[in-house]
Amino acid sequence: MTRQNGVNYSPDYDVIVIGSGPAGCSAAINCRNLGLSVLIVTKQSGDKPVDSHCPSESVHPGILSLLSHIGAGFILEKSSVGKYIGIKRGAEIDYFTNNEDGISEGNHINKSIFNREFIELAREVNAHILFNESVTEFVKSANNIVGVTTNTNRQIIAKYIIDASGRARVAGKILGLTEYYHSPKLFLCSGKITGIRGDSMLDNNLATFILRENGWLWLAPEKSNSVTYTSLGIDGQQGIEIPLELESKGVLQKSTRYNMRWRSYKTVAMKGIIICGDAASIIDPAAGQGILAAIYSGIKAAETAASCMNNPEKEPEWLVNYSTWFTNEATKKMEQVKEFYSKKFVAFNNMRAV
Repeated sequence: MTRQNGVNYSPDYDVIVIGSGPAGCSAAINCRNLGLSVLIVTKQSGDKPVDSHCPSESVHPGILSLLSHIGAGFILEKSSVGKYIGIKRGAEIDYFTNNEDGISEGNHINKSIFNREFIELAREVNAHILFNESVTEFVKSANNIVGVTTNTNRQIIAKYIIDASGRARVAGKILGLTEYYHSPKLFLCSGKITGIRGDSMLDNNLATFILRENGWLWLAPEKSNSVTYTSLGIDGQQGIEIPLELESKGVLQKSTRYNMRWRSYKTVAMKGIIICGDAASIIDPAAGQGILAAIYSGIKAAETAASCMNNPEKEPEWLVNYSTWFTNEATKKMEQVKEFYSKKFVAFNNMRAV
């Protein structure tokens, strides 16, 4: 039962998940798999139509095993708009390692279909979903977080909160968590171009990575003569126009632009709340496996919440274990990309984390 006025600290749910993206849905589904009641609070509309022109996102082959772990393997095929077996870098091609079933493939996915199918699966496993609402404050009791307040003044009580709000970074902003920056300014632009035919630069079995003077370009060929481009500009803004490599080769349908400066919170787990995915740490797509990492951290956040509830005497230990794991994973990815960038771009040689 939700409260409009006053607070009863008897929980409405075991877990409230903020956000309905890959991290949020994987957390909610895994909570249900672990026998926990769960509510997803999302700004998204319940009847949001599929956007066929949204730029695709490229996902690593390893994502299938994670999706299968929570019964969501079918989502990958439903949302795929193209496949790739390797990455072309100049004259070199890095192929994925084959598995026991044959050729290992990555997928370019339509994110709106991917998210819709994920939400439908969450519904099927009886996760409750509150659409068109956002979390504006946390409910506290003796300095412990025990619930959320939404923009419609609902107060909802839970034993644990999982923040999977992505770039909105709800928990960090509301709680004023200490944030660290680990890179210069990075701006990411992405767009979908249709009507491309017979271009030798675009191999339908390969993604292409092109280094530029101060950034890079990623080309993801899709079905139906389409391609998604993703470009990163380091230490400066970069426009959303069609890259030179694709000028006059098709029609730009849609483009987006994001601030991708690397950043992370010092604290990602405390009594009553666990932060996962981009809500906890942001790094640009050159780190690879972005959606995979979001899903994995959502799964781990659910496991940690369940462990804290099942073994309250060990709650501090479970929270430290999650924080250590998440921080180590994020740091490892940042160091790998920083080493590559430092060899290629002056801006990274002169940067200092703050």
